Amino acid sequence: MLYSFNPQGNGNPEARLLLQKKSLFGTAAGLGNSYGTVFELKRSGGAWADSVLYSFAGASDGQHPAAGLATDSSGALYGTTLDGGASG
Repeated sequence: MLYSFNPQGNGNPEARLLLQKKSLFGTAAGLGNSYGTVFELKRSGGAWADSVLYSFAGASDGQHPAAGLATDSSGALYGTTLDGGASG
């Protein structure tokens, strides 16, 4: 096991991970009271550390990311959410 998620503390990942430049990137629904997050897992010493790169706000930018991320040639990350955003 690389990393153990706690749904109350760091969300509930529901999709594949993306390996990019020695880091793993993914999405998680939940994370305490948030509408979901984009996270990075990075090797730190002998363990993996997580960091939240983006927290969704719900109505303004989406909620419940449930798919994996995609990347372009410059390394930018792209993803989708199931709900929320300007068009619901």
